[in-house]
Amino acid sequence: MEELSAVGEQVFDAECILNKRLKKGKLEFLVKWRGWSSKHNSWEPQENILDPRLLAAFNKK
Repeated sequence: MEELSAVGEQVFDAECILNKRLKKGKLEFLVKWRGWSSKHNSWEPQENILDPRLLAAFNKK
């Protein structure tokens, strides 16, 4: 599944969502980036997740 996340003007391809958390009252998702090792996984706010299919796949787990 291809998913994109925007940071500034750059857009990155996410492979999957691994986890979620609440930080300062905001929902964040741990994203595994396509083509990058797990050490580059990052917590992203929900508004940076551009493809709803990625969230749907995570919520089915």
